[in-house]
Amino acid sequence: MRTPRLSRAQLRLMDAWVPTQKHWMEKAGWFIGVTAATRREQRSMDALNRKGFITWDGEFTKAGLAAYERKISRLRA
Repeated sequence: MRTPRLSRAQLRLMDAWVPTQKHWMEKAGWFIGVTAATRREQRSMDALNRKGFITWDGEFTKAGLAAYERKISRLRA
């Protein structure tokens, strides 16, 4: 089974929140949840939840962080 892909909107949402959550985890020891400001962000969060990249309360899963890192590494190359 293929791994789910990230759309542009989902990648934009992750670009905004993954660094913040990583920093928060390093400083406080726990994650903060993602909040959606627009309907588009809410749809992206729902899709990421269905793919297993984010939990229902807005925390990125290990699979979500790995998918984000893979995508970023491809963009850098």
